[in-house]
Amino acid sequence: MVSTPGLLTTNEMVYCIFSFINPCNLFPILLVNRSWYEIALPMLWKEIGYQYGYLPDCDRLRKVLYSRPYPPPGLQHVQSPSLAQLVLKYCDNITDAAIVNIANKCPYLQHVSLKGCREITNVSVKELARKCQNLYYLNLSGCVSMRFANGTMEMLSSRCENLEYFNFKADDACFENNRNRWLTSHDIQLFASRCCSFIDDSAVYEVAKNCAKMEKINLRYCVGISSQAMIEIAKSCRNLRYINVSGCGNIQDDTVNSLLESCGRLQYVNLSGCVITDNIVHKAKERTRKTLIYVTGCSSISPETLQILEDRRNLYLRNYHWIRNIG
Repeated sequence: MVSTPGLLTTNEMVYCIFSFINPCNLFPILLVNRSWYEIALPMLWKEIGYQYGYLPDCDRLRKVLYSRPYPPPGLQHVQSPSLAQLVLKYCDNITDAAIVNIANKCPYLQHVSLKGCREITNVSVKELARKCQNLYYLNLSGCVSMRFANGTMEMLSSRCENLEYFNFKADDACFENNRNRWLTSHDIQLFASRCCSFIDDSAVYEVAKNCAKMEKINLRYCVGISSQAMIEIAKSCRNLRYINVSGCGNIQDDTVNSLLESCGRLQYVNLSGCVITDNIVHKAKERTRKTLIYVTGCSSISPETLQILEDRRNLYLRNYHWIRNIG
């Protein structure tokens, strides 16, 4: 059917009508005819998941993702107001155009993982923040084209108030120093920002100050942070259960003591490569909750202290044997 500019085609009108129908009542409509099946089916999908390689251009996927019988290849024609979860890992042919289209047509998205999608930029993130305000999970690790600039962080933190999980590998990103306001969603429970030399104490301080509910944080090899940032986390984030600061050479004993004293729920601490000495034993041996501590590369800990910590039933050390051999 040839469509007249400015007028809806038959399929588009049917789609508009279906959009007002409760999803539970759409199931019988699928059986009326093939055309209605192809229009209504994408409206019922809650989750799309694909990983590794190129998103295939196949008939089966076309029926699932597209609102029209013969669309061009790709994800540009997704129409699913019920879609809540989108997982596209390491899909090299996913671009901003596809994500922008999905964000506009799937406003109820809550869980989005674009891990390893090399073509995705801040254009996609800003559109997701603008259109999908129910977003609570966003994984952008490995998005090598990502540039957190021009208010991307600000828009994400101000519009996605329910955001609980945010993950990006920042050595793959480029930050504009002192121009981005860091993520300040009060409900965030995980902040992963691995291998980023741009992250310093002030950035961590702002996140900790505004995210009191945070339970997990991964700052592995963020060499710009020091013990002062970790003390602020311990002071503000009392629900913390997991923290990884391995490779942060400026982290010292006072950080560990503050964490063990303030964070009663702490279960996992990775201090590999940090400046940790025998002073850790004073707070560690007072713990009443089981805690797993990694101390690989902490060569300043003496064998005697390791033995004391190892004998504690509520404390578990991992990867420390080579330290003892050196000592």
